[in-house]
Amino acid sequence: NRANTEDQRKIERRDHAHHAMAPVWEANNVWLVLSIVICWTGFPLLFASVFESLYPLFAIALLGVILRGSFFAFRHVAEGPLPQRRMSVVFGISSLLTPFCFAASLGAIASGRVAVGGPTTSVLAVCFSPLSVCFGLVSLAATAFSGASFLVGDARRYRMPELVEYFRRRAIIAGGVLILMGSLALAVAGIQSPSFLRAMFTGFGAP
Repeated sequence: NRANTEDQRKIERRDHAHHAMAPVWEANNVWLVLSIVICWTGFPLLFASVFESLYPLFAIALLGVILRGSFFAFRHVAEGPLPQRRMSVVFGISSLLTPFCFAASLGAIASGRVAVGGPTTSVLAVCFSPLSVCFGLVSLAATAFSGASFLVGDARRYRMPELVEYFRRRAIIAGGVLILMGSLALAVAGIQSPSFLRAMFTGFGAP
């Protein structure tokens, strides 16, 4: 009975998260297409340089976007707990890969390894430098924190005190991890890209 109760709670938490995401789901695709088109048409040299150096990260991220949207939809039509669990696993993995890879791309740019006009070193070395990996980890912690915080408010709106407490604990844990990952990223930035770290605390970067 205890195992069944815990399984039921897991299903309830997962269903609530899917219910909360449903109304805003398509916004992901809208901002992604908009940002790519603006970058492509407005800053073609930047677009070409970044994509030539970081295409593995963008390929994984876009694959994650496709799988995430597909399996989010498939889960609602899957019959039985086992197929739904498999759909949720793919959805969860792709939801980790996508923000990690997009943020790692920013970290690679911040590291100074993305050369204008194309890569001057190994593409894998550019994509998976210490700073890009740290940016990806910070992104995962930040999205976990913001997601849990959003679900706290949504559960409170539907008067579900047990879910409010559950997601509140997750938000606190994610906030602590975010502080640790952010501190680690600052330390790595100071070692790998001192000019980037200085720019963060001087001039327009200070705020």
